Amino acid sequence: MPTWRQLRGQSEGAPVSLVGPREWEGIVVCNNACVVRAEASLDSPLVRELPPGTCVSVVQEGEAGGRQRLCLSAPCSGWVSAKFVRKTANAWSEAGNSMDVVEDNSWQPLGMPTFFPDASANVTAKTPMGRPVELFDGNPEVDRSFGSPAAMYTDRVEMALWISRRVGSFNSSLGDEVKASMFAQVGELQAPSQPSGAPKKYRPQVLYIAGVEGTGHHGVMPMLLYPAVRQFGSGTISWWRSLREVLMKTPPSRRKARLHQLLDAMGIFDRPHFIVEWCSWPFGEDVRGRWSEGCDDPNSLQREERSGNPGNSVDLREFVELFQTHGDVKVLVLHRGLASAAWSHKEWDDGLVEHAKVLALFNDYLTRVLRKFDADMWRWVAYEDLCEAHVQQDFSAIKAIADFLGLQRGADLERVFRHFRPSRKDASSEMSPENLRAIRRVEEEKCQTWFPSAFPAQRLLAQFSPCSGKVRKLLQPAQEQDQSTKDSQMGLDPTNPAFIQFLASMTEVQKQAWLAVCQSQADPQESAVLIQRLQQSLSEDQVFLFRKALLREEVSQRVDQADVDPGAYTCLHMWIEDRGFGSEINNLISASIFCKEHELSCVVEDEAWNSGQLHSYLQAEPLMLRRCPHSTHGRCRQLDVRRNKRVATPGWFAVCKHAKKVSFAEKAKVTRQVWRYTSDTANRIDLLNEEFDLPTSYVAVHVRCGDKVAGKRKESVSVTTADYAKEALSHLGRNCSVIAVCTDDLSAAEEFGEAVRKLRPMADVRWRSRKDIPEELRHGHWQADYNALRVEDRVGMTQEFLADVEVLRGASVTICTYSSNVGRLVALLRDGPTVSMDQAEWTND
Repeated sequence: MPTWRQLRGQSEGAPVSLVGPREWEGIVVCNNACVVRAEASLDSPLVRELPPGTCVSVVQEGEAGGRQRLCLSAPCSGWVSAKFVRKTANAWSEAGNSMDVVEDNSWQPLGMPTFFPDASANVTAKTPMGRPVELFDGNPEVDRSFGSPAAMYTDRVEMALWISRRVGSFNSSLGDEVKASMFAQVGELQAPSQPSGAPKKYRPQVLYIAGVEGTGHHGVMPMLLYPAVRQFGSGTISWWRSLREVLMKTPPSRRKARLHQLLDAMGIFDRPHFIVEWCSWPFGEDVRGRWSEGCDDPNSLQREERSGNPGNSVDLREFVELFQTHGDVKVLVLHRGLASAAWSHKEWDDGLVEHAKVLALFNDYLTRVLRKFDADMWRWVAYEDLCEAHVQQDFSAIKAIADFLGLQRGADLERVFRHFRPSRKDASSEMSPENLRAIRRVEEEKCQTWFPSAFPAQRLLAQFSPCSGKVRKLLQPAQEQDQSTKDSQMGLDPTNPAFIQFLASMTEVQKQAWLAVCQSQADPQESAVLIQRLQQSLSEDQVFLFRKALLREEVSQRVDQADVDPGAYTCLHMWIEDRGFGSEINNLISASIFCKEHELSCVVEDEAWNSGQLHSYLQAEPLMLRRCPHSTHGRCRQLDVRRNKRVATPGWFAVCKHAKKVSFAEKAKVTRQVWRYTSDTANRIDLLNEEFDLPTSYVAVHVRCGDKVAGKRKESVSVTTADYAKEALSHLGRNCSVIAVCTDDLSAAEEFGEAVRKLRPMADVRWRSRKDIPEELRHGHWQADYNALRVEDRVGMTQEFLADVEVLRGASVTICTYSSNVGRLVALLRDGPTVSMDQAEWTND
């Protein structure tokens, strides 16, 4: 074969043809994906990636860059590495596929090509589903083809056996009941029969129990099968071999037709049925190399989504779309802490941490799919909450799942839940500290984007989350006790920023006291002693954080209940009145995004705003209008968005609910579109910032004092000046030697300067003199005092605030607090790094 040097005289990257025009067939055999390029050259443009198992047609062989290359004609034109393609006489026939002739030659299942292995296939303990049961003594005259009466009868018997065994392994007496019920009805079939062909009388109920590996499928599934069998008898369908043949071994283009054929052949529409599928992601122990890098591989999620069978499992989105034509579909998603989930199959993949990253990848996949579903068709439940409900012996709580699934026999589910056995594995203590730290880092990086954080309102059994109701009640002020009694069973979302701060602030002694209360199953007297001990150990700031977490949870629940139809309105009118600029503008931007999505006009009602008129500062139109375009024609159907103290309109809650799903990037884009100063404001800002005389590169610090961190209505705990100073100094360097302090409190700026110079005497710290600000407001922003000022003074202070925003916006590094509206607003306007001194994550509040 010619070498690369011998090919130099030809066009760059041109291959040497070794095979004539006759094609040969092959199959992709790589761990992740086979890259197809436009030319033989390894640096030519990327055409696409082919997943393992893809059938290809090769028309030419050659060499480029010292590597063997192949030219493809199907499923696309381009060049690939020869080592990733195995020659076959026919990729489908060699794979041993027992299905009908497949026309979609661009798709090939991984692992066993069918769930019906022939006699020559090597079936091991790892083979999914093993061999089907033999009911006809090997009689070759019996037609066992897909959808035949014999195949359907075999499926019925096999499912009855499997369901009985699964429930029996959960509890033997319940398993006996299931076995008697299932086989009494299956036995009535006696012999295979043809589909009735009658009009559809019934739509089946369809349930997918979704979740990544290790989230509790084998504990939850039998609990749901038992009441299903009690209600539907042998109409309960699960572990259906022929269905998995459709969903996992049939080319995607043929699945719709094949599913219809299967459902009709099984007589699904002739009487009530309850169909349960539960394949996890990934599924099985074979051919796991494609996703072996887990969430570390930036292409893995897209590759799995387009594979036809992500994780060798079911395409959940396709499953829902296919079955919605025929039945009423529900999805119950299981979730579990990443360390515990990974520990369940700790020997899988390339190691424990690697396995955790695989699970993280498929949590990403599930979240992407769930975002496409209607809220009423799916819910999620934490395995830890199920365990906690069982430990508390609150067996009736499980009825929430029965109600969601439409199971009429909720008492049966409660009965089987009594036999639930929570896992006794303690992943955090059993795995090595190094592995635990690594897995927790993965979870911390990813969990905010996963469905539990994205969809807290979809959670079932949330009252059993780590925060116990009895702790909630006794840590609230006395005047709030009555209301807390009603809500005492509501748990705290583990992603609640105030709750995270509260837990992070605890000493080891406090953590032990907290765990003792949460895990206590003692009598009321002993519980009271434990709670009193916890209360006495908490500081004033810790009690504040806990109460703030409770309030946030209460508001979040109210927000999640919002039910507004935007299509009933022509416009949204938002009142901005007596709150700070940062608070009002953050909310107004959220309203603008809401309007943009629902094609409404966003109108600002700012006549009573304490800062004047919005459009005197910002050129916010057309995103935020100063007057309603529909009012002149009498066609204004306005959605009012307004709040006053603890009262808010439904429109307010609707905007807040929508804001919860708006990403940082999306809000940042709109914020920057709005953030265009009027010429008067821009000139005033330039004049005010001349006082700083800042270099190109500097560190900016925002210190919020006043009513933000003091008084009865404070919103956050204060951060020490020493902590601000240490953080600021850590970002100084040869090209960045100045610190600019933006604060509403001159004494805080002076204190900060002293703290910095104690650590670095020659440090250059600058702040405003605030000489034009009324004396009573030079030492912290107090909203009531601000509101009482003359309009001219309020406008001047607003301009100074905007000047501070520009200082913070232009810094190399900005240090702030995300509990502050200012901190969250500035983060949206910046391209550089923003460091928060309290909440670790930006939230769209």
